Amino acid sequence: MSNDTAPCFSTGRVLRSVLIIVAATLASGFFSAVMINAGYMSSWIEEVCRLDAAAASFFPSMARLASIAAIPVFGALALKISPNRILLFSAAACTAGLFGMFFFPTIPGLIICYVLLFGLGSSGVGYTIMFGALLTIIDKKAAAVAAGAVSCCGSAVSIFLFPAIFGITASLPADSVFLILGTAGLITLPLIFFISKQKKVLPDEISDAAGPEKKEEETEKLSLISVAKELLTCKLFYLLLPFFFLCGICENVAYSALPWYFQLEFGTSGTLALSFYGAVFVAGALTCGLVITRFKSKMLLLAAVFAVITLIFSPLLSPQTIPVVILLLIPATLAAAAIGPLLSMTVVDMSGAAKFTAFFSILYVIKKIGSTVEPTIAGICKVLSPDVFMMNPFLWIATGLAAVLAVVLGIRMMRQKKSEAENGGGKLQG
Repeated sequence: MSNDTAPCFSTGRVLRSVLIIVAATLASGFFSAVMINAGYMSSWIEEVCRLDAAAASFFPSMARLASIAAIPVFGALALKISPNRILLFSAAACTAGLFGMFFFPTIPGLIICYVLLFGLGSSGVGYTIMFGALLTIIDKKAAAVAAGAVSCCGSAVSIFLFPAIFGITASLPADSVFLILGTAGLITLPLIFFISKQKKVLPDEISDAAGPEKKEEETEKLSLISVAKELLTCKLFYLLLPFFFLCGICENVAYSALPWYFQLEFGTSGTLALSFYGAVFVAGALTCGLVITRFKSKMLLLAAVFAVITLIFSPLLSPQTIPVVILLLIPATLAAAAIGPLLSMTVVDMSGAAKFTAFFSILYVIKKIGSTVEPTIAGICKVLSPDVFMMNPFLWIATGLAAVLAVVLGIRMMRQKKSEAENGGGKLQG
């Protein structure tokens, strides 16, 4: 290859992408970490508002439901409004909600500040909008890394954020934590403002998918009806539904199994177990983001990931000691973390950057449903066998079927891509 045709490596572009990804991870991770710590929120509400545990848990549940319900709404708005503007507005709403919980720690104040401002705003600072905004301002080679980094941001920030807060507030009033969190929220706003002011990359740098229609995507007039028709006629969309459902289950299963297993069986600190899980989960997501572009088929890699999870959570394995648990759950957690960036980049190939947020928002709701179903199934297993540690049988069966489906789909997609290359290119339709 001559120097004239060799690809140009720009250190400045790489550094710019790295800075944007780091800013996005810190900013989105902060608000995600607050949202996923529902246990702390329930305890604080129970103490401040003098409510019983059942009534206090109502507020985190409603905030989570409001966040999930707003995801497809923001996805539709992103077709007409820049995701960067939605991102900045949502971060401001979340920050206002945090300060509101400090100044108005009452039941009406929590409904307005926690459920509405923070609950709705957190979906606009969450993965769907954040990654959709990043796709248009970073180089396509950095998109997989961004997917891995932002998908694990909540776990990453939680590892350091909440242990630090517990230490700071040990000698302070309970509601002072929200003054600290609100101030931290103000600090994240410049990071999101930095992201929102970045210039867009060229259309042919946005997605890995080939075809001249991708270059025209930025100028294409998008409407909710046209995007809905395209989504409903895309076969790949329906094939991705079970994968996203299982993704929600897989991400949640180790999170729920680790502290229970370590605390009840070995007396190990639940906080230490969760921190261990979070660190391994982050490592898995980042590693997948770094290596995903080296594989010819994301679906075949996804099949391998589901196969690993199936093997580890199969009834054939019954861990009884700490070393065995660690040896099994480390690869299981690494594999579960890899599912997120793999599915995200598959959706990018299917939709392109401009429509990604609208497409992904629907699938992300399916993922959230999966993460809600898993604790219910795990609870049933616990009731049936209270004295035996048993891996989720539904997880074992479902991920095995998903591995087979991913192999079939991966082979089909590779054949289709080869056929499209021979025929001069075309859009992937599953």
